[in-house]
Amino acid sequence: MFLASSLTNVLLIAAWFCTYSYFADFLGKVKGMNEERISYMLLVFGLAGIPANWIAGRLLEGGFHKPLLSFYAGLCSFLLSAWPLAEGSW
Repeated sequence: MFLASSLTNVLLIAAWFCTYSYFADFLGKVKGMNEERISYMLLVFGLAGIPANWIAGRLLEGGFHKPLLSFYAGLCSFLLSAWPLAEGSW
């Protein structure tokens, strides 16, 4: 169990690092932000993860089926509602 937990933590940390790396690159190249502004955006992104992690922990205490389905429903709703705002044609 310890090895599985450790591997999961390593993979999660790697995923966070990749997310921050791609997010910083996106903000710099696509949105044209300078390095200082990118630093502030990454700080906000990281700080938002603190309450999000706490909320996710509370929701998952009672099992993972309902929170997982709620997450996917919310994600799909957000993506479908944001589709018209996307640049370019699909």
